[in-house]
Amino acid sequence: MSDFSFNNLGILHESGLFSHLDYYFCTTMANIFKDAKPLEILSAALTCRALSKGCICLDLTGLAGTVLETSEGKELIRLPELESWCNILENSAMVGMEVPNCGKKENDMASWIAKYPLILDRDNNLYLSRYYDFQCRLSDNIRARIKRQISGPDDEFVNHRPASYFDSRDTHRTFGQQQAVKKALCSGFIMVSGGPGTGKTYITDIIQTLLTTWANENDLKPPRVMCLAPTGKAAARLKNGATIHSALKPVKNGTGFRHNAENPLAADLVIIDEHGAYDKAF
Repeated sequence: MSDFSFNNLGILHESGLFSHLDYYFCTTMANIFKDAKPLEILSAALTCRALSKGCICLDLTGLAGTVLETSEGKELIRLPELESWCNILENSAMVGMEVPNCGKKENDMASWIAKYPLILDRDNNLYLSRYYDFQCRLSDNIRARIKRQISGPDDEFVNHRPASYFDSRDTHRTFGQQQAVKKALCSGFIMVSGGPGTGKTYITDIIQTLLTTWANENDLKPPRVMCLAPTGKAAARLKNGATIHSALKPVKNGTGFRHNAENPLAADLVIIDEHGAYDKAF
């Protein structure tokens, strides 16, 4: 093991630690940012590598001070301690720093993010700027949905009707399920998670039934429901299911989708079966 240098990039690539994509991404960054230190370039490669392993960012706190090894267990290099690692990134031209109200002096978060290929947040997570932007916009959207006042069943209906769908002799086990149903009836966004057999599918059926019942009792049109999943296999498990991609309708011979913030889906309730990261989102 030795301190990292640019020469180590090829060794790490040949050892299999970095893929071709990781390697050529970080060498491209080195060509663009001529004054970048070796550790900055290594950080870019590690962030790209994290994405290929299913992580949206590189957790510096968890990696600081650890040793990078080959698949055979050969030690290649020891990463620096967190403080020194962050100090180098804070002074890097390729890294944007997340601070309170960062990038919002001109009310243009996107243009601030676009200035940097990498973003370091306040929790010492390093992102490719595009994925940092994705996460910020997603979290902003979820917060807006949670805060949004929606029209729906009255308090009397929400507080009492769901109980009739659960075993009154087992309130301890079904308490969480009932709370999830009540929350869904009066919220713009909710996530329901749990292992196999915890009643996730049953809960979604109850929610749809109750919303339809409330509409019928108040002489309203029944809710328009869409059941979506990320893959065709997952969509096939849903009643009248479709993939997210097909529902959003990709633009032919172009980028983007026909349905977006300006042209939302024609639905009152969207159930997304995200098998894996989480189970159901409304």
